[in-house]
Amino acid sequence: MSILDGELAELIYDALEGADVPYGLTLIRSVPGSTAPPYSAHNPGSATTQTFGCRGFIDDYRADQRDGTIIQVNDRKVIVLAPSLSVTPAPQDKITARGTQYVVVSVRADPAMATWTIQARSS
Repeated sequence: MSILDGELAELIYDALEGADVPYGLTLIRSVPGSTAPPYSAHNPGSATTQTFGCRGFIDDYRADQRDGTIIQVNDRKVIVLAPSLSVTPAPQDKITARGTQYVVVSVRADPAMATWTIQARSS
């Protein structure tokens, strides 16, 4: 068994949780309306919102990483402890951290699946 098969993710989660580093975050996902009868593709039902609690923290990008195009001046790096989130974050999701809401631009997982690194933009 490889150390990257989940054990490392749990060790990192436990270490950070014990240090009180992560705090509560909320991932918000908009789910399109239904096209099942009585609705259709041209007249879908109302969209719904799903929320998922998780743990993580916000970090800044270094000045040399901000190019003004891909990573903009006000973008933030949100690190989410993967074991604390029941879904995979995706672009266009929203994430709320310490009262500020951001739009997910991109998502990258580390090889051990211990954390999600989210490029987040003020909404």
